Amino acid sequence: MRYVRFLKTPRIIVDKGSSRDEVFSLITITSDLGDSFLPYDVQLSAELLTSEPSEKTVVWRTVQWVGGMRSLAIVLPVPKSHSSASFRVRIGVNPKAAYDDYGALSNRGSRGVVSIWSARFSLSVDTPKLVERRCKSLHEEPLRRILTLDLPYS
Repeated sequence: MRYVRFLKTPRIIVDKGSSRDEVFSLITITSDLGDSFLPYDVQLSAELLTSEPSEKTVVWRTVQWVGGMRSLAIVLPVPKSHSSASFRVRIGVNPKAAYDDYGALSNRGSRGVVSIWSARFSLSVDTPKLVERRCKSLHEEPLRRILTLDLPYS
């Protein structure tokens, strides 16, 4: 399996050209030890979710990971109607998924890329250095794990 990881946690920046708020993050896709990068091309779903009262996708787009890349910058626009909300960023292979399906991740033809959910953040509060992984096996409730980040590039 390979894991989407944040090299820079999602944060809201102002686009200098348009003065619009955007969410910027920098990701990589590596092995569990971080010693090798995903060598295959894969299309990813990058989603900006409102986090209160329940998660809803407000911006969704696809981005392309090209085999051999070491990192990928992702920029998502913040809709003006949601500028005061708190957000999460989700990046994974399957669009708008509430969790990863362990069975699908471990299938032979699968690239086995495990999604990532950021911690909640807003315009006024920096993103905590936490991420969440959500996975479900066949007959169980989704398993959610919150992990701390060690971000040497932040």
